[in-house]
Amino acid sequence: MTGGSFGSGTAYDYGTVAYDAATGEQLWVARYDGPGSAWDEAHSIVATPDGARVFLTGQSIGSGTGWDFATVGYDAATGRQVWTARYDGPGSAWDEPAGLALSRDGSRLYVTGESLGIGSSFDFATVAYDLSSTCSSGANELGRASALAHGTVEPASGPAGPTAHEASCSVLVPAGL
Repeated sequence: MTGGSFGSGTAYDYGTVAYDAATGEQLWVARYDGPGSAWDEAHSIVATPDGARVFLTGQSIGSGTGWDFATVGYDAATGRQVWTARYDGPGSAWDEPAGLALSRDGSRLYVTGESLGIGSSFDFATVAYDLSSTCSSGANELGRASALAHGTVEPASGPAGPTAHEASCSVLVPAGL
């Protein structure tokens, strides 16, 4: 389970707790404090098909980037942080993920939500991470994102397509998957 938790000297951080499904015994606790050392709150969590890794995403204040998508991966057995990536949209102000999912084979992680655009208010934003490398691709879809794309994580296809905005990737810890 994941969400937010007040830390000692770190404001509000991602707080993640793993439990043994059979016994309910607590296995590990992990925290994530973003580079802004301010408000960080996880919204969604997913496990890889083999159960080896757990990924979560949420909103996190960056260092000079406002609110960003922050996605963190943990070793499911130990709670050791093994992967971290952030997405700062084109408006560099307010980016809020609504959900995440893995491809069927577990090789790509999709994070979707809303992102403040430049001259377009809030847009839909989806970032796809290749878990076998350290980079990402992403796009912002023009349109009102007040009704977030909850549960819509596979990239959409169509003639209009996403606007040209390259997602920057800042993987802090190699994927190692």
